[in-house]
Amino acid sequence: MKSLRCVLVLVVGLLWTVHAPAARADTRVTAGRATATATLVHQELALAADGPLTIQFHPAEPLGTNTVSILAYRPIALRDTLKQAIAHRLTGFVDRVDLEPSTLAPDADGNITITVQTETSGDSTGALLLPDAGLYPLAVRILDTSGDIVDELITFVARQPAAGSPPAATISLAVLASVTAPPSLPGSATPLPADVGSEITSLAAYSPDVHLSLSISPEILTRLDPATLDALHKALPNSALLSQPLVPFDPSTATASGLQDRFRQLLVDGDNTVANSGLAPPTRAVWYAPTGITDAGAQLLREAGVRLLVVPSDTYLAADGNIGALTDYSQLFKSVFSSDATAPAIGDQTCDSSAVACMPTAVIDPLMASRLADPSLSPEQAAMYTAADVVVYREQFADSLSSSRHALVLGPNGDGVADAARINRTVQMVGATDAVQFITLDQLEQNSSSLIIDGRPVELHLPSPDPADLTSRARSLNEVALAATTVSSMLVEDNGRTAGWTNTINTLYSTAVTDDQVAASIRDLNGQLAAIRQCVVAPRSDTFTLTGRSTNLPLQIGNTCDEALYVVVRLDAAADKMEFPDPDPKKLLQPLTPNNIFPIPVTARTNGTFDVTLDLITPTGDAKVADSVTLKARVNTLTGLPQLLTGAALLILLTWWVRNLRRSRRQRRSLAVASALANSTHPAVQAEKAAPPRSS
Repeated sequence: MKSLRCVLVLVVGLLWTVHAPAARADTRVTAGRATATATLVHQELALAADGPLTIQFHPAEPLGTNTVSILAYRPIALRDTLKQAIAHRLTGFVDRVDLEPSTLAPDADGNITITVQTETSGDSTGALLLPDAGLYPLAVRILDTSGDIVDELITFVARQPAAGSPPAATISLAVLASVTAPPSLPGSATPLPADVGSEITSLAAYSPDVHLSLSISPEILTRLDPATLDALHKALPNSALLSQPLVPFDPSTATASGLQDRFRQLLVDGDNTVANSGLAPPTRAVWYAPTGITDAGAQLLREAGVRLLVVPSDTYLAADGNIGALTDYSQLFKSVFSSDATAPAIGDQTCDSSAVACMPTAVIDPLMASRLADPSLSPEQAAMYTAADVVVYREQFADSLSSSRHALVLGPNGDGVADAARINRTVQMVGATDAVQFITLDQLEQNSSSLIIDGRPVELHLPSPDPADLTSRARSLNEVALAATTVSSMLVEDNGRTAGWTNTINTLYSTAVTDDQVAASIRDLNGQLAAIRQCVVAPRSDTFTLTGRSTNLPLQIGNTCDEALYVVVRLDAAADKMEFPDPDPKKLLQPLTPNNIFPIPVTARTNGTFDVTLDLITPTGDAKVADSVTLKARVNTLTGLPQLLTGAALLILLTWWVRNLRRSRRQRRSLAVASALANSTHPAVQAEKAAPPRSS
């Protein structure tokens, strides 16, 4: 279909050129210079039918006796034709106007301004014929007295449809910027790198008309002065911020190191930081992946709510499945990721397989990105060429815009911010043509169809970066985080220190921080925490004597710091020979006081001499503040022990007496019965007495 359209455009162009007025022949000759050096200073791309065309340019040298002509060539509808025109390879001459030398006076800056009336019909000598709506290449030529070309400026004009014409379909355009920087380690007051500072300055100069999609590390916003932050607010009213972790943290590295929860938390912290800055709430629908992503990293993003990936063209061209020069960057690709990142790939994985998950992927247009960054072009000329390219995109797909959607991503081909002057003028120029609708990246998927080749969407396997292993770093940071939590519970007046320690630890997870920086920061953190613990002076090892069952043990605990601190006193006796029923073991140590005295209640359970271990620990986490101290406890007589022994003896005596009393009573009863029987006259008793003894 594209090839057929190219052929039709070529045939129509040739026929149109044949029927152009013969008097308006192209008298172009080979330029006398190897390269064109005239630069565009100002021109509007859109031009009303039969309206005046004004072009301001700066010649490389004063005109002197040289003259200027302006030539128009037939409208173009293919990007390749646009590239040829920019390279000074022009075909399909339409019309030419030679300008009077009297109209070529330079201004104070040496700029030349020319104004030419245009016409849609007729054959006026002083008017430039632009008969149909479309994008016309223009050549502004500087000629010497012999008629040879001294210099040539290529520009374009989008002649608008006549009044009353039906509106043409539009193409969508999203502008992207990405700003990232190594985070400032708390306490270091590290300024933003110079290049990042320039990018922020450029962002603040963006026009409110630019619908910018900005991927920025939220931590950067906390380092901006109020005036710069206010300028960003004013520059980005129609923009969208893409959700990012608080500090740069690659999702592929997060998953490779088992730090998915840390990534999610930093993402939440980043969203909160953006909200606190006063900028628009960020969207998680889009993720900019400048270097590719692993399957596990993509899965983590999907779980976070990401629906669309955006990649630079370099990443796309390094992906398996790219179609190179045939690529239409105004439509979406499908990036294929394994749904189970731990399972080995089996066969050719496609979006039709249940074993994979696919994400729509947009690619930054590389040619437009190169023009925005080309130092050989003036800002106006770069904007003109970029805006003309957007219009050509619309023209190239004009016949299919009713059935398929097209959207371009405009921005640097990687991290960075396009020059504000170039972006502002591009948006202004192309906006006046009614060829585009401006969107942000969270609207891209609904404004762009999938690229279909041979009846199937183009599927990519993005390059998989080699993620760093942060396992060891995470272990060290977990240890220092626990230490910070315990020490913070000692503070009576926090003064933001706990938040500062937490911020430092979160920052050190960043994949933009080196291992050496992490090690140095952990040493510094541990030093701060140790300095607080070392303020506490434990009691000396000593022996104490209890003369009663319960008493108060006076403990002397020192505090050499100039701030009050909390500690918890914990005592433990060998073999549980002593109890410590302290209702409030948390003690407040007054500042700069070597002898904070605390009466600690103790209760002995037995006599003797035994060890008592004293520990001073943090209120949270039970971490030792100082080394354990061993005290000697000596218990001589416990209050109430004689009474206990006397009571026991009395009980034994009473038991003996009762037993003997009972025995005596039984004996007396036995004697009484025997006496009664001896004196009885009862016949049975008498007969028993008279009976002879029984033989054994």
